[in-house]
Amino acid sequence: MAFGLDALAAVAAAAEHHRGACAPTLPRDELDRHLDALRSEQQRDGGWPTRWDSGSATSHLEWRGYMTLEALGLLREHGRLVDLAAS
Repeated sequence: MAFGLDALAAVAAAAEHHRGACAPTLPRDELDRHLDALRSEQQRDGGWPTRWDSGSATSHLEWRGYMTLEALGLLREHGRLVDLAAS
C-alpha cells in the first residue's frame, strides 16, 4: 500500500478540525464501504498493517501499534465494534 490520506482519515481529520459542527462527511454507502475495507485489513493477531515501508523493524512495530489504535478508534466511532465489557 502507498502512504497517503485515505477517505476515512480525511473524514476523521475534518471532523476533528470542525469539532463535529458542519464537518464534511462521506455518503453513507461510501463510508460503509471504507469501514468494511478497514475491518477486512485486520490481521490474524488482531493488529492492522502499516501502509508504508517504515524503515526498520522497531519503527514498523511502533507504527503498526499506532495504525491499530487508529483503526479501532474509527471502527468504534462508527459503531463497528462490539463492546465486550458490556456483555
